[in-house]
Amino acid sequence: MSFFDDGEETDPRPSGRAPRPPAAGDRPAAAAAERPQPRRPSHGTLALDQHTVMMRRRVAAGVGVVLLIVIILIVNGCLKSEKQQALKDYNRSAGQIAHESDENVTRPLFSALFGAGGKSALNVEVQIDQLRIQAQSLASRAKALSVPSELAAAQRYPRSRL
Repeated sequence: MSFFDDGEETDPRPSGRAPRPPAAGDRPAAAAAERPQPRRPSHGTLALDQHTVMMRRRVAAGVGVVLLIVIILIVNGCLKSEKQQALKDYNRSAGQIAHESDENVTRPLFSALFGAGGKSALNVEVQIDQLRIQAQSLASRAKALSVPSELAAAQRYPRSRL
C-alpha cells in the first residue's frame, strides 16, 4: 500500500448476508444485479483511515518544523551578514575620514607651522584658521557616522579612558 493511499480497498467485498429475494413489485433480478451496491465502511477501514490521517498529520508537522528551522537559519544568517556589513562600512568611513584628516589638515598644519618664521603672522593665522574649519568639518562627519552596536562603547569613551 502506498503512503498516500486512503487505505480504502477498491475490490468489492463479499457480503456475509444472503441476497434479498426480489419482492413482487421490484424490478427483475437482472436489473438489481447490475446496480452497484452502496459501500459501507467496515471497522477495519475506519481504523486504517484514522491511522493514515494521523501519519499524514505527523509528516506535515515534521515538514513544518523543518521549514521553521530553515527560515530561522536564513534570518539568522541575514542578521549576521548585516552586522558584519555595518562593521565594514563603519571601518571604511572612519578610515576615509582619518585619511582626509591626515592629508588635508595635519600635514598642511605642520607645514604651515614649520614655515611660519618666514611669513607674516596674518598669513599664517588665515592659513591655520582655514585648516581649523576643515578639521571641524571632518569632526562633524565623524560624529555623524552610524556606529554599530559592537563599537558603541569604544566610540563613546575617549581613547585615554580605555
